[in-house]
Amino acid sequence: MTQGNYGSFVDDGYEYSVKTPHTPRDWFNFFWNPTYLACAGQNMNGFSLHQNDAGVVAHLFGKQDMREDPRWIYVRDNATGEVWSAGYFPCLTEQDEFECRHGLGYTVLRTLQHGIRALALVRQLAIWRGEPGVARQCASRYSELSEAIWKHRWDDDHFIYAINDDGERIGSNASSEGKYFINPQSWSLLSGVVDADTYTEIAERLEPLMDSPVGPVHNWPPFTEYDPGIGQLSGTPPGFFTNGNVYCHAASFKIAADFEAGRNDKAFETLKRILPSAEKSEPFAQANGYVGPTAQRMTRHVSDDPWRTGTVAWTFLNSIDRMLGFRRTLEGFHLDPRLPSTWNEVRATRPFRGKNYEIHFRRGSNPRIEVDGKLLVGDLILAPKGDSHKPTVCIYCETADAPVEKDPGTRISASRGQTPMQKAYARSL
Repeated sequence: MTQGNYGSFVDDGYEYSVKTPHTPRDWFNFFWNPTYLACAGQNMNGFSLHQNDAGVVAHLFGKQDMREDPRWIYVRDNATGEVWSAGYFPCLTEQDEFECRHGLGYTVLRTLQHGIRALALVRQLAIWRGEPGVARQCASRYSELSEAIWKHRWDDDHFIYAINDDGERIGSNASSEGKYFINPQSWSLLSGVVDADTYTEIAERLEPLMDSPVGPVHNWPPFTEYDPGIGQLSGTPPGFFTNGNVYCHAASFKIAADFEAGRNDKAFETLKRILPSAEKSEPFAQANGYVGPTAQRMTRHVSDDPWRTGTVAWTFLNSIDRMLGFRRTLEGFHLDPRLPSTWNEVRATRPFRGKNYEIHFRRGSNPRIEVDGKLLVGDLILAPKGDSHKPTVCIYCETADAPVEKDPGTRISASRGQTPMQKAYARSL
C-alpha cells in the first residue's frame, strides 16, 4: 500500500518505508512503556520524556512540539570542512540514497553519502537481515568506487588528497606544496581499497618526511603561498592548524591503519606521541593538534588547538577495538589482539551488550582463547541471547610471541625535533 509519493509498507506489512525526507509533516514513530515516551522522525528528529513515581514529567530532550532543542546526528569531514547530516536535517543534506523504516518499537534510517566503507558495512547488515538485493547493490557500488579511486586518486606511490572543481589534483607528485597527505593513505587501508602490504609500502615511504616528536603531520610540505583552488588550508601559516601541523584526529586514523596492517609497535608509538602531556599541552585534555616542525613564528610541538577534537573517541576505539582486538560484530565479537611487542600481559574489562567481559591477555607458546574455562574454536565469541543471569564472562587469551618489526620510530633530531628532510626544507624557507 502506498501513501502518496512518500513511501509504502514493505512486503510483510510490518514496516513502513519512507523514501524521502520531504514529507508535508514529520513522519514520527512512537515508543513507550509505562514511564517513558519517545518518538523519532524520518529525519532523526524527535523528543523523549520520562515520568517518575511522583508523576513529575521530565523532558530528556526535545519539546512537545518536537521542534525545539532537537538532537541531530551529523558528520563533519575535518580534513575538508564539509558537513552533512545522517538525515536531511540539520544540514539540509540531499542524500545520494534515503530510506527510513518505521517498525514496531524501532526506527532504522539508511542513507548513503560520500562513503566507500559505509557500503561495505551496509552490505554486512543486509546479509545479516536477509536482504540479498541490497547486499549485491552495495558490493557492486563498492567495487565501482574502489576502481574509481585507483583510477583517479593513485599517483605512482601514494593516493592524492582531492581534485577541485578546476581539475587540479591536490596532493600529487606534481604539487610543489602539499604533496602528501596522510588521510588518503590511512583510509585506503581502512576502507579495504589496498591490502596491508601496499599500505605499509606507502607508509614507510612517507614517514621519514611526516613523522615528528608529537605525531605525523597532516600534510607535507606545508603550503607557504595561498592557492584559491585550495582555499583556507593553503592560507594557514605553515605548521599551524592542518597546514603541516600534527592534526591528532588524522593521526588517530593512521594509528588505526597501522594496527590494521599489523604494525602494532608503530601504531603504539604514534599513539603515545599524540597523547597529552605537561610539556606540550594541558595534560588532562586531548589536544586537537600540535604545532608542526616547520612553524616559523610559533613554538613547535605544543598544542595549537585544545579542547575540541574527535580524537578521544578514536583513541578509545584504537585502544579497545584494535590494540586489545575487541572487534564487535552483529553476532558478538572477535578477539584479535594487536599488542605492542613490549607488552607481555594485559587485563581488561569490557562492558558489552549487558555483560562485563573480563579478559586476560598473555603471551605464550600455546595460543588459544578460553571462555569461562572452555576452549573456543576460532576467535568469534557469540553474545548471549535472551536473559542470562551471569553478569560476568571470563576470557583467557594467549597470544604468540610478538613478531619482529622495523624500528617504529622515525629518527628525529632531539635538538630541533626534525628529521633530516624536514631540516633541509626548513632551511629553504
